[in-house]
Amino acid sequence: LKVVMVQEGFIRIDPIEGIKVPVCYEETVALGRIERWFPGVELKGEGIFIDIISPDNFIPRGHAAKEWINLYRHFQKEYKDHLFREPSFRIELHPLFVWWHSLAHKLISWLSIDSGYSLASLRERVYCDGKTGGVLIYTSQPGGDGSLGGLYGLTDHFVDILKNAYLSANFCSNDPFCMEVTVTAGSYAGSACYACLLLPETSCEHRNMWLDRRLLIENSLFGEGQ
Repeated sequence: LKVVMVQEGFIRIDPIEGIKVPVCYEETVALGRIERWFPGVELKGEGIFIDIISPDNFIPRGHAAKEWINLYRHFQKEYKDHLFREPSFRIELHPLFVWWHSLAHKLISWLSIDSGYSLASLRERVYCDGKTGGVLIYTSQPGGDGSLGGLYGLTDHFVDILKNAYLSANFCSNDPFCMEVTVTAGSYAGSACYACLLLPETSCEHRNMWLDRRLLIENSLFGEGQ
């Protein structure tokens, strides 16, 4: 897996109300064309891509899903543009995205235990269009944590890892307070804390926002006894 990381800008002072400062270098080239150059790095590693193969689109149900779809449909203007990957789309507020994002965090925690990679070296990339989705969990480090084969070697046992991740979503040392948290206009996460869902900053591409383990509990992929 080849990963190209490019810094387009950064937020100064306040990460919520701050202004995005672009980081680019302009150079005039032949024919009067101006090209923009950004600082970046190319890394190599490995990853696992997870999606759902089903004749019907998987859409989360339940109380938590209703809260998130309400934000997605009626309260998008409550949020700053720089909080989203694509400000014109804002798919991060959709319950399907939150479900995939929350699942990715639980999987990263369990994959870190079994793969030998440190938790901070595993990363996520969530794909979602509101109808279907998937998540890429990968590692790419210039130092000791790189392409060691630890993730790829777990694919034969991935169903057990997925079940354990789902089971662990039912428990948090901060319950019942953590479980009672709901999302309202202006909220960045539902039931999520450092004891259950939040990850190191290097692991989450969305700054530990758009998470809710109630979505996982109310929308299990496994029936009883499976």
